[in-house]
Amino acid sequence: MLNGDIPIYFDIYLSKLLNIEFGAGIICPYYIVGYSFEEYQQTILNSDSGYSLWLHPKLFFNRKDNKDSFCSVAYRYRAFNEGTLTTTMRDIYLNWGYSIIYPSRIALDVHVGLGYRFTSYNKPQDYSRELLNSHLLFPIHFKIGYSF
Repeated sequence: MLNGDIPIYFDIYLSKLLNIEFGAGIICPYYIVGYSFEEYQQTILNSDSGYSLWLHPKLFFNRKDNKDSFCSVAYRYRAFNEGTLTTTMRDIYLNWGYSIIYPSRIALDVHVGLGYRFTSYNKPQDYSRELLNSHLLFPIHFKIGYSF
């Protein structure tokens, strides 16, 4: 959410050791693509709204009392427009995290990862996609939710 992506996530309990989280969100105008340690920082200064999709299966190690650490593979898809240019980002990364559900049913999920982002763009007059760049990601996620 700090970068302009406002998502809603659903985390479904499949078994004691496996959850799957999926979500969708909207990308606000003036969306910040991310921070880069390279010589440039790619940002969209005045983008139109866009959308994001999220898929995140989690493998838990030893869940006890609604808390445990997990490892996972996450996939995020984001698309937004800036005038006639459509930008698409595909992120895939490995995560390690910790999840806890308190007795008040408040859920907390924290995870960090390492992966890759692939960015491409498409103009209406050009039907082919071109790769803009790809680079390493170090995502950090902090989620607060409610367990139904």
